[in-house]
Amino acid sequence: MRKRYRKNPALPAVLFLSFVFFAIGCQTGGPDQRTNLRFTVTFSEELSKEPLDGRLLLMISSNDKAEPRYQISDGPDTQLVFGINVEGMSPGDEAVIDSQVFGYPLKSISEIPNGTYFVQALLHKYETFDRADGHTVKLPMDRGEGQRWNQAPGNLYSTPVKTSIDPEKGQKIEIKMDKEIPPIPDPPETKYIKHIKIQSKLLTEFWGRPMHLGAHILLPEGFEEHPNTKYPLIIFHGHFPILSADSGRSHRIKAQSLNTVKDLMWKGTTSSSSSMLINFTRTGQEPISRGCLSLKSSMPIPTMTTPML
Repeated sequence: MRKRYRKNPALPAVLFLSFVFFAIGCQTGGPDQRTNLRFTVTFSEELSKEPLDGRLLLMISSNDKAEPRYQISDGPDTQLVFGINVEGMSPGDEAVIDSQVFGYPLKSISEIPNGTYFVQALLHKYETFDRADGHTVKLPMDRGEGQRWNQAPGNLYSTPVKTSIDPEKGQKIEIKMDKEIPPIPDPPETKYIKHIKIQSKLLTEFWGRPMHLGAHILLPEGFEEHPNTKYPLIIFHGHFPILSADSGRSHRIKAQSLNTVKDLMWKGTTSSSSSMLINFTRTGQEPISRGCLSLKSSMPIPTMTTPML
């Protein structure tokens, strides 16, 4: 028997979800019920044999400049998005988006003007955390994408389909999620750039699952050739300093971080010293502490001119 998801009990609120999620869930007043238009969303066992929890989003765009999932924003050019919570959604279950489901920027699918649109569904997966404080919560764990729901590895989504929509007609539009966002590959290491990841004992104990901290290390020229040399240490703690490009499949260091590196390591150092930069990131949901340790270099180190990327 197929389950049908309509107005499921709300899963726990998530502070770091975008304004889009807030707007969908917090509008007041019931939407117009003049339409029998509805969308059903499913996925197959090929994507997951296990029941899934999360936020199911239906996105509707008036153009195909990009996939609908990349056209949702809090600006005037945003396309449409409607969302419901699903809990224990199994392969073959139908999740229903109808006129009772709130949306953004339109309240209901009943308000969609007649026309031709591009439609896409996405399931933003939640995990269950049995925390050490006694609370059990369901949250979307970051998977290296920096809490970007439309790029989060493991999320299910559908190939956009072109369809005509007329809210005054009793349409049933079926959407099947047929793809899964793949994992983000580890960024490459070079002579000067290294990456480390360690499991945090305290965060792991609190969240009830392995939680890790990561760091990107930029080494000065001559580091390997002079193992006994001490260098000034610069610690730069940003929020997800590695950005994903090309829909999350490749990496680059933010221009802001690059400028900081240049200023601190090249312009701000004397000709008789060099610095080691440690750029902290995190793969968990908790912030990490900041600090700065400065050690005097014991020998002149040439200015680094080799490109970092």
